[in-house]
Amino acid sequence: CQTIAELELELEAQLCFPNPIMSSLFQYAQDRGKPIVLCSDMYLPDQVVRGLLERCGYTLPYDLFVSAASGWAKHDGTIWPQVLERFKVKPAQVVHFGDNKHADVFSPRKVGIKAFHFNYLRAHIEPKRRTQIEAPVTDRHVWSLIQGVISEQLSGSNPGFWHDIG
Repeated sequence: CQTIAELELELEAQLCFPNPIMSSLFQYAQDRGKPIVLCSDMYLPDQVVRGLLERCGYTLPYDLFVSAASGWAKHDGTIWPQVLERFKVKPAQVVHFGDNKHADVFSPRKVGIKAFHFNYLRAHIEPKRRTQIEAPVTDRHVWSLIQGVISEQLSGSNPGFWHDIG
């Protein structure tokens, strides 16, 4: 189990890449001195998530809430009161972006946080793929790795149609 866990972390480090739009938004907020809180419903330890973020160019200052470390999650809504309390802000003062409609949009809106669905990958990257969108019943993990590499290639550059088809 330990060897498999170490291999998973190695793969995460090799395959994790920044989303160019979120990177720009992050930098925009940082340049204006806005407090930034990154929230993740992730099972990896927060120090691993922070390392991945730093590797992808997300530099301090920012705060990080990882459900594995805190026990609070976006999905069940337990994170939002913690964020509001920690930063002493009202829900209307917070803007949240995320790709999961339930965890990132419906859940924060229940407490009055302005939340926006960030569906860039599904709307702009997936249509460029030449493979099926849904994973096969078998080899889901291999399929996930393949789709991640394809997404990184398609989102990291925009050289056009001929590059997309290889």
